[in-house]
Amino acid sequence: MSTQQIRNIIFTQLDPIIDNAKKNAKNEAGKKLRELKKQIPTPQELVKKLSPEINEGTCSEKGKEKFRKNSDIQLAKIERIKNQLNKGIAKLEKTENDLLDIINGGGPIELITKIQRIIEPILRILQIVVAVTPLALAVLGGIGTGLAIDTISEKKKNAKGKIGEYIALFAILPSMFANYRNQASSIVSVTSLGKNQLQQVLFQVEKLEAFQQYLSLQFEQGCLNLYSGLDDNTGTGVLDPNNILNLEQQDILDASANIYEDLLNILQEQNPNIDYSDGKLVKRIYKIGENFSLGQQISYEVINPLLLSNNNSDSTSTNDES
Repeated sequence: MSTQQIRNIIFTQLDPIIDNAKKNAKNEAGKKLRELKKQIPTPQELVKKLSPEINEGTCSEKGKEKFRKNSDIQLAKIERIKNQLNKGIAKLEKTENDLLDIINGGGPIELITKIQRIIEPILRILQIVVAVTPLALAVLGGIGTGLAIDTISEKKKNAKGKIGEYIALFAILPSMFANYRNQASSIVSVTSLGKNQLQQVLFQVEKLEAFQQYLSLQFEQGCLNLYSGLDDNTGTGVLDPNNILNLEQQDILDASANIYEDLLNILQEQNPNIDYSDGKLVKRIYKIGENFSLGQQISYEVINPLLLSNNNSDSTSTNDES
């Protein structure tokens, strides 16, 4: 064990934690967050891109395929933003934990403290060596050789040097630890604020993701009404685009669930005897996202039972799964 090990911990662990924390706090909650905010679509933009006029063209197979591609583009964009936000939150959480280790006397500070505890008994032994050296020299003064006297004198000199080095280092450790704790405390408040800002933006993006899925179901409902001879008065349904970000995410998911239930009820009422496996509908498979939210679409199969009444029995199956 040596004082050099303690210096190495300071230079390779303590200092980098503080420096990286300052950098992460500035980047993740500053520049990167501002850039991500610019990429986030507004509810009105989603409505413009995902609420086409309901007619035979937009509800045809080609029209639906065009809608799905456009929907997938928006979903992928939202997914990329979510991933970046989650990475930023994870980075700030790790930074925050490293800083809390310093504040609570853990991490690198704990390593230095352990080394200090190991060295302190050695230091006491060296102090004893220095204390008894004059007695040894006195004894050897009349009978000892010059080599023995020189050896003891050299050991005394080395011991004094070590003692001075350890005492000087141990004397500054408390103030040095206090300085690092103060720095960590000032930075952790910034990282905590930045993490909360990222989390709030993530909540908003998750609402937009749910709204995007809602608009997709609205489109399916509009086309079903068209094929059923019903008036299309869906619009944006019960959800006001201007108020989406003020809602809870669950409110948007519940509205989507209601549309989905309505779609199934209409199909069952109008086609009670149809075997749906032989017709045409759109069955989509999505990844399960965080907290069991609806993730990115990975495959779909096109069917449509309403067209069977017109003796149209063709079906199309498409798989985008990768």
